Amino acid sequence: MKITVSDMQNLYKVERRPLRQAVQRTIRYEKASRQSEVTIALVDDETIARLNMSYRGKDCSTDVLSFNLTESDHPELKDYLGDIVISVETAAKQAEESGHSLVREIEMLLIHGTLHLLGYDDQTACDRKVMMKKQAAIISRLAVDTDGLDKPQAEIRTEQEQGPAGRVTTASRCSKEKGRHKKEKSRDAQQETS
Repeated sequence: MKITVSDMQNLYKVERRPLRQAVQRTIRYEKASRQSEVTIALVDDETIARLNMSYRGKDCSTDVLSFNLTESDHPELKDYLGDIVISVETAAKQAEESGHSLVREIEMLLIHGTLHLLGYDDQTACDRKVMMKKQAAIISRLAVDTDGLDKPQAEIRTEQEQGPAGRVTTASRCSKEKGRHKKEKSRDAQQETS
């Protein structure tokens, strides 16, 4: 897997290794190609607001945008899943509100964004439940991999059960999960709506 991190903001120092691991864990969990490539761009609120306006027609900043490129006709891009853009500025605010580290918040946003690149959607309540369940499972596994560097496993489990600030919750299986890979492959950005 090739995960490229481009830090284009200067407000926060962010370690890149855990970010790559979050994307890799998501790709492995979904059994996607080990040759997959993803680019992560860390930006500020102003930059993501411009992208949000350009690609989604929304005049505001957001936390994460995913640009799915898997349907490209270019053979050299056959393993390129797409780009994930994260506003570190917004992530820092959300991390503080949720009571966890900035790295943990960015990891959660990356998991969410990677699931979008892999074809998941969260526009309906049913689809959102499927995504939230998958996010919780991947975050739980990521916590085991990092050996509690960010939080003890029990604390993460409690967050998943309670849903920190409504962001990550466990959900019952949705009957539409069998159609989990709605391949809405376009260059339009998808945003976290939970």
